[in-house]
Amino acid sequence: MLDNKYIGVYHVTVDPKGRINLPKKFRRNGVNIYYSRPSPSVKGFLLYPEPTFEEIVEGLENLPEDDPIRVSFAESREIKVDSASRMNIARLDLGDRVTMLGNLNCLILRKAEKKKE
Repeated sequence: MLDNKYIGVYHVTVDPKGRINLPKKFRRNGVNIYYSRPSPSVKGFLLYPEPTFEEIVEGLENLPEDDPIRVSFAESREIKVDSASRMNIARLDLGDRVTMLGNLNCLILRKAEKKKE
């Protein structure tokens, strides 16, 4: 039942070209496109696999055009996963270390907190 859910926390380094490696546990067969959406409540971005994003968008089409939830999806961006399981997140401007959290049907991506000394 949990095979298709995103669960876990990973700390990943952003390479000089703005790419991160998608952790093996988060890789899904046939899913090579994700959609990012800013989310103030998680202090970062939600990343939805394309099939999940399409389901959400279909539901949003029934909302009024000025509905805040529908409007919030206007800032969504497509992010492709390359053949080496990397995704380019340079446009998200999260720095050189990020934390990726599994959130069941999506991923949370946010700037890594600095280690306390």
